[in-house]
Amino acid sequence: MRALSVLLIIATVILVAAATNRYSGSSKYRSGSGYRSGGYRSGGYRSGGYRSGGYRSGGYRSGGYRSGGYRSGGYRTGGYRTGGYQQHGSGYGYGGYKKVSCVKLSNPANGNVQQTGTVLGSRATYSCNKGFVLVGIEKRVCSRNGKWSGEAPICKRINCGPLPNIANGQVRIHPDTRLGSTATYSCNKGFNLNGHRVRRCLASGKWSGSEPSCSPVSCGSLPHPENGWVHISPNTLFGAVAIYRCKLGFELSSKDRRRCQANGHWSGSAPTCNEISCGEPPAPNENSQIASSEGTSLGDRTTYTCSTGFFAVGTTTIYCQNDGTYSDDAPICKPVDCGAPDPPDPNGSVEVSSTTFGGRALYKCNPGFTIVGKGVSFCLANGEWSNDAPECKPVNCGEIPSPKNGRVTFYPGTTFQSTATFTCRRGFRLSGSRVRTCQANGSWSGRQPTCIRIKCPKVSPPRYGKVYASGNYPGSYLRYDCIYGYSLSGPSKRVCLPSGHWDGKEPKCVKDEYEYGHPQKYHYDDNDGY
Repeated sequence: MRALSVLLIIATVILVAAATNRYSGSSKYRSGSGYRSGGYRSGGYRSGGYRSGGYRSGGYRSGGYRSGGYRSGGYRTGGYRTGGYQQHGSGYGYGGYKKVSCVKLSNPANGNVQQTGTVLGSRATYSCNKGFVLVGIEKRVCSRNGKWSGEAPICKRINCGPLPNIANGQVRIHPDTRLGSTATYSCNKGFNLNGHRVRRCLASGKWSGSEPSCSPVSCGSLPHPENGWVHISPNTLFGAVAIYRCKLGFELSSKDRRRCQANGHWSGSAPTCNEISCGEPPAPNENSQIASSEGTSLGDRTTYTCSTGFFAVGTTTIYCQNDGTYSDDAPICKPVDCGAPDPPDPNGSVEVSSTTFGGRALYKCNPGFTIVGKGVSFCLANGEWSNDAPECKPVNCGEIPSPKNGRVTFYPGTTFQSTATFTCRRGFRLSGSRVRTCQANGSWSGRQPTCIRIKCPKVSPPRYGKVYASGNYPGSYLRYDCIYGYSLSGPSKRVCLPSGHWDGKEPKCVKDEYEYGHPQKYHYDDNDGY
């Protein structure tokens, strides 16, 4: 203890000296032997400074005493150091005591915080608004380090989460899954709800109550009708079907099926089984009639027949069945169809009004052809046409006689569109159509021509002259001369050509010029002339 006291005294002296040196303007003093203000170091020995809470020398710490744990009124003793005295501004003070203060806390989102203060040891208590839950620590304390203990909590909105649809039903949540929201359950058609219809989202984050269930509606069993029975399938629950049947010879009075409805009742009313009567048989269709009828009771038969020229489509005999209906409808009678008639001749055509009974096929030949056979054929009741198709033969106009003094040539013959060409022998000319054509009506076009003998026209004598003709047929000639004192200017002879014209031009008689006072004379044969 004495050694310890000595050391403490030495340390105190050193620290005071260091403080005095700092006060005198020297910021620090270090001796070559390792002496340092604020701590004494010599040969590895260090005086860590005297602390009221502990003594350290060369790595040795005595007692570990430190007054740093003592708090009073929000103050903390930072440990008494002999070298801790320092100037603050113009004065001196000790840094051994320091007031601890924590920051003022802000309210969390959707919540608030209540504080007892901000000094050491103060407490902060957190809470959340309605509909929110605290996530984190509820209380915090202002610690000696000037900070609040733990982490600030948050306010999280209460959410009960979604709910699954129930079997054979559904759930509707409004408006959402947060606190106060409602979940309303309903069942599908034909099912009843068992349990709570409405559940609510609680502050605990859970939905109130328990999940309900949907059970099917039951319509119960049905009694059998008299003279019949009823079969229910698959059970008596919603959607089940009840099928009614009657014994042989009886029929149901109404529909044979009933269904279990969502309201728990069977649809419709129960039918009864009545004795079968088919009633009047179906009325015959057009062109048919009832040939015979045994009655309207079970098994009775009715027979139908078709009119002439018609055939039945369907059965002609029907009977009353045990379900009160006839075995079939009345047959339909359709007209007999003869099909297409015989094709027409290549040089003809056919017009068909109808191929069924009573229909008509009208045959025609092309222009220039004539029908050989029947031009009309009718569809008969046996399905056959009354006549075969006729032939179309070309029209023949016959031969035309040759004209007198001429001839006629036919090409290629005397049938439709053939031609007859007329010519005359030499000395004759054709009067009329040179070509005639065989027409569709069997006659030749135009008129019969004639061959007329060719003649040259009668010629008048020239003025002051005469003309003598040997004839007026081709080959005949004319001879001209003039009276005394005139001379002929032009040809003295002209010949009758086959065309019926005289050759050359008609001459003239020109007055003579006198020679020595006497006119020239022209002599002619008195035998010439007409």
